[in-house]
Amino acid sequence: MIDPEQLLSQYEGKLAQAQAKSDAIRENLAHLQVTESSPDGQITVTINDAGNLVALQLGQALQRKDGAAVAQDVMRTLQAAQSRIASVVQEAMAPLLGADSETMHLMMDKLRSAQPPPPPE
Repeated sequence: MIDPEQLLSQYEGKLAQAQAKSDAIRENLAHLQVTESSPDGQITVTINDAGNLVALQLGQALQRKDGAAVAQDVMRTLQAAQSRIASVVQEAMAPLLGADSETMHLMMDKLRSAQPPPPPE
């Protein structure tokens, strides 16, 4: 006969492990960022794990350019960073989730479908 106390203890242990793993995943993602610079080094963008812009640095030479050209350069650099986020998340999360786990595949499919392809050179 199965001891209910032992069953409950095992369940609580598994639940605690799942919670610890979930906390570790959340912590890793909270600190994950990608930084990308434009080819001339005048624009540097940093994005978070969702691909949102969290930092932008503009070089001195951009002061001589018109606003439309600067905006286009910023967007191209942002897209370059966003196109790398899936691979950075995969590298960071594989040790926690397992590189070939169903959860990892689902996360990567979602990230890849949400981010733009790298901008043309």
